[in-house]
Amino acid sequence: PSPLPSSVPTPSPSPLPTPLPTPQPTALPTTLPTPLPTAAPAAGVYVTTPSWHRVSEAGDRTSFFTIKLTTEPLGTVLVNFTSLGNTAMDPTWVEFDYADFDTPRTVTVSGIDDSIDQGAWYLDHVDLNFTSTDECEDSDSRDRPCGQYVAYDGFHGVNSADGSKLRMLVNVTDDDTAGVAVTTTHVNTTIDNFGDALGDDAYGIRLTSEPRYDVTLDLSTVGTYGRFSYTDVPSVTFTADDWDTVQYVTVTSSAATGARPVCQAGLTQNVWNYKQACDELAGRVDIVSHSIASSDPFYSDATTPVSPVKIYSTVFYDPVLPPFFSTAKFTNLLNGMLVKFDRDTAEPGGAGSFECVGVLNLTVTKRTL
Repeated sequence: PSPLPSSVPTPSPSPLPTPLPTPQPTALPTTLPTPLPTAAPAAGVYVTTPSWHRVSEAGDRTSFFTIKLTTEPLGTVLVNFTSLGNTAMDPTWVEFDYADFDTPRTVTVSGIDDSIDQGAWYLDHVDLNFTSTDECEDSDSRDRPCGQYVAYDGFHGVNSADGSKLRMLVNVTDDDTAGVAVTTTHVNTTIDNFGDALGDDAYGIRLTSEPRYDVTLDLSTVGTYGRFSYTDVPSVTFTADDWDTVQYVTVTSSAATGARPVCQAGLTQNVWNYKQACDELAGRVDIVSHSIASSDPFYSDATTPVSPVKIYSTVFYDPVLPPFFSTAKFTNLLNGMLVKFDRDTAEPGGAGSFECVGVLNLTVTKRTL
């Protein structure tokens, strides 16, 4: 057997842990903080548009914009597009509801071709007009209660703070030009060998654009012999209803000489129509001028010159010369007398009675049978 140790070692004591501090109680707040209110969603629209829509009446230039809502509406929202009448939109309206409110719709803007001259360009605008049913039932197939959708009734657009409509400006290029068109710039008239009107001629006249106010053209004949040519009407008037309807003016002339018959210098044979033309009036040209009177700023003498119409006058002579008389015979039941004129005359046809002693120097001689 092994011997026992003389003594057993005494174990060293372990140190005690440091005691934990006693926790102090936390005072409860006297009042709970008020949560910040969450802003309710508001009606809104998002429009992608240029600063100016530039279009043309001719149709070679158009523009467009897109539109969508920014919040889910209670009911159906209808947006109508209107203008002053010179701009067209396609489509003319769009419709949104809670399911497609944020789907953009594209709208094409184009000019309306009219017949009125309004300058090189003029302004129009597109207004957005909102109407809404604002009807909602919780039983609808929606994923949220009706109270979480937005009412659009009375909504005007992004600039509705002043009560105005949402408006986009449009620049329209015009393709109309105010003017007066004549069917011809010259007419031909004829007179006979006594200077009286023989054949007249006519020309047509109309406007090239629809006037805002009535347009009156005063006619006058000017030229060296102007007072011997005249028109059948002193003026013509066009309205917005008949501006493009041709109105005709008839022109007539007479001889521009105080001596009749005319053509004292002789005649020239016209081989084309076998009539004789008068040398004295060769090259005679009168002119019909037109003066404009209207309240339309685009129809005036300063802004709208009118082409004059020239009047070419020709004298046609009967190739068979009239008879000339040198003597005349006067008779009664018992007596007759021949009277010789001091010169030939081409103007027969007169008739009347007279006392012989008043025009003849008579000597009576008694004859004895």
